[in-house]
Amino acid sequence: SIQPEGPYRFIGHSFGALVAFEMTKQLEDQDQNIECLGLLDMSTAMKMEIPDDRTRKEFLIQRLTIILEKYKYIQSNETAWLLQLGQLIAEMEFEDAVQYLVRFVNAKFITRKADIEFIMQVFSIIVTNAFIRYEAKDQVKTPLIVGKAENAEWSKRNDSLDWDKHAETVTAVIVPGDHFSMVKGENIH
Repeated sequence: SIQPEGPYRFIGHSFGALVAFEMTKQLEDQDQNIECLGLLDMSTAMKMEIPDDRTRKEFLIQRLTIILEKYKYIQSNETAWLLQLGQLIAEMEFEDAVQYLVRFVNAKFITRKADIEFIMQVFSIIVTNAFIRYEAKDQVKTPLIVGKAENAEWSKRNDSLDWDKHAETVTAVIVPGDHFSMVKGENIH
């Protein structure tokens, strides 16, 4: 009801880029006008292959370690307790292991409660995204602007993160920062 008809402009970061692409496809199918679609630091597919339960739990510990290091909760030489934590969750069901990790980290960093709640939200998003299966199909008519984080791990992707296969017009831009910092402060123009 706010804007029942186009033209529209969409932008999405990470998983939101896939949502914005799908919205554009569906609105184009309804003959709506989309002027521009911005996709930030997301390739055309989400298909992480994690073969078994043990590997999935190792993935949890690995990602938790990366997040805690990134936000300076721990240093790289302080990860022994995380390895022990990995041994603790080894026999748990996967969903129980996720919840246990969230409770454990909240308790360990209770003095920084507001910050750690944000960190655990990031962790939950990463875990959820890791198990989503999606691959862009078809093409859109809308021009795409693809922002690729300069310090992200996209070594197997071209600068357009493979979106050039899904639109006639694609402009790729390398954005300073990593996946998270590219949408903060000085990196936004």
